[in-house]
Amino acid sequence: MQVGAPTVGRPQPVVRLVPVAQGAFKIGLLRGKLGTGPDFFEPMEESVLGLWKGER
Repeated sequence: MQVGAPTVGRPQPVVRLVPVAQGAFKIGLLRGKLGTGPDFFEPMEESVLGLWKGER
């Protein structure tokens, strides 16, 4: 059957929806264990900024 083609009779299901088993996922599992990441709001050094701009 082509996409968008009219169906004749009863349309067949395309997918079957089934529940997903509940896992043991815990929000905040790694809180306080990874440290702080780089500060993205601080200005870049001129040499690094030049690389982003395509300068050498």
